[in-house]
Amino acid sequence: MSSDWNDLALGDVAEIVGGGTPSTSNSEYYGGDVPWITPKDLSGYLFKRISRGERMITRTGQKSSSTKMLPKDSVLLTSRAPIGYVAIAEVPLCTNQGFKSLVLKPGHHPDFYFYLLKHNKDKIESHSSGSTFKEISGSVLKSLRFNIPSFSEQKRIAEVLGSLDDKIELNRRMNATLEATARALFQSWFVDFDPIRAKLDGRTPTGMDAATASLFPDSFEESSIGNIPKGWEVRTIESICGTVTRGVTPEYEEGSKRFIINQRVNRGTDLDWTSLKEISSKLEVPEDRYAKKWDVLVNCLGEGTLGRVHLFKGESNLYAVDQHMSICRGEHPSVGVFLYQVLSAPTGQDKIESLKTGSTGMTMFNISKLRTFDLIWPGATLVRSYFDAVQPLWLQIALNEKQSRILATLRDTLLPKLLSGELSVKEAA
Repeated sequence: MSSDWNDLALGDVAEIVGGGTPSTSNSEYYGGDVPWITPKDLSGYLFKRISRGERMITRTGQKSSSTKMLPKDSVLLTSRAPIGYVAIAEVPLCTNQGFKSLVLKPGHHPDFYFYLLKHNKDKIESHSSGSTFKEISGSVLKSLRFNIPSFSEQKRIAEVLGSLDDKIELNRRMNATLEATARALFQSWFVDFDPIRAKLDGRTPTGMDAATASLFPDSFEESSIGNIPKGWEVRTIESICGTVTRGVTPEYEEGSKRFIINQRVNRGTDLDWTSLKEISSKLEVPEDRYAKKWDVLVNCLGEGTLGRVHLFKGESNLYAVDQHMSICRGEHPSVGVFLYQVLSAPTGQDKIESLKTGSTGMTMFNISKLRTFDLIWPGATLVRSYFDAVQPLWLQIALNEKQSRILATLRDTLLPKLLSGELSVKEAA
């Protein structure tokens, strides 16, 4: 470590600012133009900067509570329930009381402190207190000390790590566009029934060849759930999938190099590979309880994560699936791609929500309800035609995800060495 690094407390480099919540009983305090961030907004948040949360508050609401307007580039840190989520304010915004945010003094780079706090989550959490839930106070946070380099070195470190994160973020945005394209085609064919309505109007369906157009009927008929395209069926998930099963009960063992996907890993569109856990080398995992390419993985237990749906695009039989998740596996990859769209759509999520059972804090989506979940089935031929159209999109998404994992591994290898001064930016370049 060079001589331009100094042992400093966070209170030396920033003002530590708490947040607050306007009275939820006053509707005049909500729905305004002031971004207001809660820890929930950072749960599963995959980007470095944030500009708004789920709710906005009014100027009157802000002034009525203890929340403060934080300037752009403030570093947001959740200080309870849970501790250690970090983001940078993209715009001036407010937070609730679940944050202790850093308003940095001149000469300190927000991106550097973003990485510093993320890397030192365990250290920060170890200084928390409380019986009902752990919290770190502003005074304690101010006193925490770290080795801090000069501003120029902070900037260089942030640029090295940020360049990797920028590429990861670009891949995520590209994947969001690719998935939106696949969903738009699904919506057109299987929800809005555009090709069928075109035929009803005497028009040729647009954007498809004659062979594909011929697969769509030209009228509707009554069914148990209302009008559906003629010849299509109301089917259950169990009837279209060869396998609908829960995963295995895990036994953990560090260093086994055998990994399991649990509900924390399943973020829906993405998998959080950093949350993977290792299972015992002696645990027997049946063949059908490993994730296989084009499986649909559904979180079936727990508040906040229940109902998350993921289309698995990785290599088969490398990862076991946890018992709190269900596996839906078709005889053909097209079934998984089709089913993913059904379950992850707002209507599918609403239906899962309506089928969950249990009390607050321990809700579940029973596998019997998943198996009997009904949907409109257009037939294997048309589903395969849809798969042929969108498969290149999903394969590109899988490639982007793989590249992002490699970049994340490189970032996580460099991060502690750069933040400790063990490795200089020149050596990392």
